[in-house]
Amino acid sequence: MAKFAHYILQYIRDNLFADLAWARRQELLGQLFVRNDSIDFTQYSDNSSELHIHQVYHLTLNENIIVMRIAPDKRKEVVQNFKTKLVKNQPPCYVIIDNREGCRTIAIQRNREAYHTTETLRDVLEKTLHKAMMGEHHIGVTLHPQYYPADFYNTWRYRQYNTHAIRFLISDSSLPEAIQKKQWTEDSITGPLLTFCEEAARSGYPSVYELRKRPNENYMAVDYDSAIIRQLVNLQAVTGGGIELVTKDGERFECFIDSDEQSQKIVTSEIDKGYLDALFPDEGVTRNPEAEHQRREAEQHVLEYVNRMKEAANEVGVGGAAEESGKV
Repeated sequence: MAKFAHYILQYIRDNLFADLAWARRQELLGQLFVRNDSIDFTQYSDNSSELHIHQVYHLTLNENIIVMRIAPDKRKEVVQNFKTKLVKNQPPCYVIIDNREGCRTIAIQRNREAYHTTETLRDVLEKTLHKAMMGEHHIGVTLHPQYYPADFYNTWRYRQYNTHAIRFLISDSSLPEAIQKKQWTEDSITGPLLTFCEEAARSGYPSVYELRKRPNENYMAVDYDSAIIRQLVNLQAVTGGGIELVTKDGERFECFIDSDEQSQKIVTSEIDKGYLDALFPDEGVTRNPEAEHQRREAEQHVLEYVNRMKEAANEVGVGGAAEESGKV
């Protein structure tokens, strides 16, 4: 699975010249991604430059949904025949842009091999897009993290009247480290649960702990006093596992209690990386019927993912229709 942090793109109108193209701002942004060579992400500073290669893909289901993979042009030391040499290392990172009318969400993959934090790549995107839009159309661009309203409980409060269950997705890979880092008290609910989940992880079974609404209630109201919920939320903060709010119709809304200092409380989500890889076949590979079927299936999953991003943006009050003074 690939984990993404959500950012909101804002357009800046702080001069009279911006008014000329303001109504077409989203169309003009989209034109920067028409082809791979429509935009250059190279970063210049003093006498040096930092190259970032990229490829773009527009969903055939909606061409205003753009998937881009971008990579820094690095050098990496390797040993061959007992000799150390520098070779190119271009680890890709995915960016998903929702440029549909009224939408402004950009999801940036967390891939430390490519960029240390999502903020590092955000800076590259913001500088490049701002320079291109300002230079041609006098419209500025900024990218801001999309934060949860405050914490998990606020997210739950906004959805409580339609919430029928809460699922805590225990992160298998983080369990051993989490146990070492935090000492759970003997009477803690979390300690025995961790022991159970660790054993399940050793056996290769992913763990999910689900709490459902009480039988005599119509929905799952926010419960600030529940010790078990508080401890499960703390567990997710340590392990990086996700939390899903499940509606009566079976829809699931994901959120993460993230412990990354650089991006704590930024809205995050996950999508199977295989779906994104399917949109970018290796060069020289001829598409066959099976690969074409996989591409169409991947597009459908990406579209569903982007629609969930839009719902998340609306949930925390950053819907695309809102106008602000000087920014939108």
